Amino acid sequence: MPVYKGTLLFEFLKSPACGFSESIEFFEVDDDAARLNIATWPTHRRKWLSKDWKITGFRLSSVTIVSGDPVSPNPLFRCVKRYTPVNITACVTTPIGLLGDADSPYTAVYFRINMAHPTAKPRAYLARGIPDTWWAGGGLSTPGVNSTTFTTWFNTMVTLGAGKFFGTRTSSACVNPNFVNWFSACQQRIASRRIGRPFGGLRGARRRAAAT
Repeated sequence: MPVYKGTLLFEFLKSPACGFSESIEFFEVDDDAARLNIATWPTHRRKWLSKDWKITGFRLSSVTIVSGDPVSPNPLFRCVKRYTPVNITACVTTPIGLLGDADSPYTAVYFRINMAHPTAKPRAYLARGIPDTWWAGGGLSTPGVNSTTFTTWFNTMVTLGAGKFFGTRTSSACVNPNFVNWFSACQQRIASRRIGRPFGGLRGARRRAAAT
């Protein structure tokens, strides 16, 4: 069955102007079914999204796994995902979050998502766009997570085919492409890094040059 990568795009409605994207791999029967699948995501995601965040759009790609990497000195020793864009014209009809005021737009809660396969590595998932009520006492300590809304979203995404696509690496090729579903999610901690790149900010060498 074909595998796809769906991405939701988020925008902060207050100051500073910033945003983030959130990508999930899933399986579907064909491109049309994949378009319908991702079009349902905002309805479920906004249930545990702060009202200060807006879902602005989608991206969709089909995913294949191939052997080798053109920039690697040992190209046959790697499994590489290849993404092919799929045209999508769906509009986000319910874009605004349903929860309370946001805290800092740059923080997140880290979840470990386990896979339904013993050799598939867990996914590190940053829950972004969260409300102030997720922080214990309003501070950046162990968050008082609204587990019902998150768990409902998680189980919905499992039903919609969310998972992980990977291949088995050998000494000469990448073989046995395999897709495994999400299995369980464990809340870990406040994310230690800032997220939500400001729009229009300097990046990379240009930032370093500006600082010197």
